[in-house]
Amino acid sequence: MSSSKLIIKARLYDYIDPTKDSRPQQLIAPTKPPLPTGNITDADRKEHKWKREDYKEDKKEYDRQMRELNDLSSLIEDSVSQPLLPLLRKIEDSHPYAQLRALQARL
Repeated sequence: MSSSKLIIKARLYDYIDPTKDSRPQQLIAPTKPPLPTGNITDADRKEHKWKREDYKEDKKEYDRQMRELNDLSSLIEDSVSQPLLPLLRKIEDSHPYAQLRALQARL
């Protein structure tokens, strides 16, 4: 799969857009819903069940996007020419945004 398809598929471009001057806001992990407390009704149980299902879906999507970001970072390193590898290894942040910014600054 090409890197552009990978980015589009994962909807990650907003997290790595190298045209932005500062690092874009990053993925935020979903928060697990707290267990209901006090007198718990059937409605409370059903609501918590739905919240838990939503959380599971959100967590699955978050984990997938984090994997894609990590894969993209590796793809960037694997696809640049040998003379540019030291440039990527010098940057402290291995996030794709930082890698792309460093490469862009080199142009």
